[in-house]
Amino acid sequence: MSENSDKIAHRPSPNAQRPTPNAQRPTPNGNSCPKFSVIVPAYNTEAYIARCLDSLVNQDIPERNYEILITDDGSTDKTGAICDTYAAKYPFIHVTHTSNHGVSHARNTALEKCRGEYVMFCDSDDFVSPQMFSVMTRAVEVFGEPDMMIYGLAGELPGGKWPVYDAGAMSEADGRFCTAEEVCMNIFTDRKTRGYSPNKAMKRELALSARYDEELYLFEDEHYFMSVLTRNMNARVCYLDYRLYCYFQHQGPRLLAHMSRIRTDEDLPPDIKASEKMLALPGLPPAVAQEIEGRNYMIAAQCVFSNPVPINPGAYARLREYLRKFAGTYYFRNKGSSSYVKFKTLVKHILILLGIRKPRRK
Repeated sequence: MSENSDKIAHRPSPNAQRPTPNAQRPTPNGNSCPKFSVIVPAYNTEAYIARCLDSLVNQDIPERNYEILITDDGSTDKTGAICDTYAAKYPFIHVTHTSNHGVSHARNTALEKCRGEYVMFCDSDDFVSPQMFSVMTRAVEVFGEPDMMIYGLAGELPGGKWPVYDAGAMSEADGRFCTAEEVCMNIFTDRKTRGYSPNKAMKRELALSARYDEELYLFEDEHYFMSVLTRNMNARVCYLDYRLYCYFQHQGPRLLAHMSRIRTDEDLPPDIKASEKMLALPGLPPAVAQEIEGRNYMIAAQCVFSNPVPINPGAYARLREYLRKFAGTYYFRNKGSSSYVKFKTLVKHILILLGIRKPRRK
């Protein structure tokens, strides 16, 4: 990921005292706490959960330096039993079984129990590099304990193998610092950042400064990280030039097929609902708000143009209001959409205005 190797904007003082990589700090009750807490929400992933957990337990740092917190979100297959088997074998794995409330509730449940200095997330159908924690441990030392670290994602591994890193040779040239405001903007404009949970590690106090919104079932990651960043605008965020996480790309129908659509039991598409909640966050930078408003315009045009089910009158009026209010923001200020996507959206809007394309309404 050479695009992440830009000049570092902020470097820690060479005289600053840096932590020993494998040192453990005491918890309030006097027990030592691990360096990392990894949160794994799991629901009906019996075909993948073993691969996920194998990648997390086969790491190249001492087991005492991290913990794995699994929330079994009411699985109806063998996922829960598989998790219990791993917990019986590895004392640093802890499993909580709950009824089904969704991924946000599962992550929040584990957040309440994490003890690590840094909190990370891993989805139960994904897996990580065997050097995940040694690279992160070294990064904490080299970059002077950043408040948040963002690392690379891979949709597939070239040749089916992870790249081999020499963590000991890591230097300040292997990362760069950004402000929290820049990261907020990058969530919408930079594919290396996005709002994904699994490509970020943050200090526990940052992770606990917000919670996942359990009313959202799409873009809940984005909303959570925007909430964390707007509450901690002085946070030191470091991009690492290392690819450490592989997300599994499912075949067949995708959850993304439900984005930018209104179903019969909703008044707005779920991505606009999430965006509206983000626009209401205190301390949201104006430039980021414009980016969100522009994206809402694009979503509204898509929804009005091609929604597969009838739209109720209230939702239709609000979508038309988005088209009226945010057109200028989208075409002249939005950075997250390419010229091609903007052209397609403009064509849809023109066809809607001319009445050539009319949505079905209740």
